Amino acid sequence: MSLWWQEFFDHEYLKLWSHLYPATQCESDALRLRTILGLTSGDRLFDAACGYGRMSLPFAKLGLSVLGVDYSSDLLARANADAAECKEAIDLVYQEADLRTLELEARFDAAVSLFSSLGYGSEDDDLQTLQTIANALVPGGQFFLETVHRDAIVTRRALGQTTGIRGPNGLTLREKNSFDPVRGEIHSTWSWNSPTYSGSKHSVIRIYSASELVSLLTRAGFVEIRCYCGFSDRPFDETSLDERLGILCTKAA
Repeated sequence: MSLWWQEFFDHEYLKLWSHLYPATQCESDALRLRTILGLTSGDRLFDAACGYGRMSLPFAKLGLSVLGVDYSSDLLARANADAAECKEAIDLVYQEADLRTLELEARFDAAVSLFSSLGYGSEDDDLQTLQTIANALVPGGQFFLETVHRDAIVTRRALGQTTGIRGPNGLTLREKNSFDPVRGEIHSTWSWNSPTYSGSKHSVIRIYSASELVSLLTRAGFVEIRCYCGFSDRPFDETSLDERLGILCTKAA
């Protein structure tokens, strides 16, 4: 039996979500992350769960040597098509693989995992993914994880906030969800309508707290773990519970 995420990230996903991240924003985010990670031209970067390459391509345009890995063949087809049209992305390779079982040589100077790529299975699945990333890094290599977190979900639900997205060509995307506080899972049904098509998708994502993610990263072999507000250098604290979480850490020497 297939898992929800094995079918969720398809051509429909590209129609529904890719418009949220314009190229200018991705390029700005890539430049900020290159600075955070202390990378320079020619350094090797592992983009774990790269999706359709929305960040892999800007990283490569900045002169980094990038490997993007994802499970979705549909998203990687878009990534490869975009890369083929970009003469600036000289050293960019994509690979279709399951991050839980992927084996890579420890040759990357840094790694990123962006836009909530954990929580799709069990905690052991996520630990295996983080260990794959750690094993791919050289000793002292840095890893930046960007994700949603449990306190943000709880805060938004307490405030009665809902998710509604308007996209191009009359697209409307809405989320109806429920939160299981014992399992830490958010169950979502995404429904969309436009003048030409409609449909729905379902997802179940384990939402970790910051402390749980720090514990997982420690178990995976990371040290010097620091939490920030998204891609910024602002420390993550009680004043930023409604913001996305960015975690910077280092592979133990």
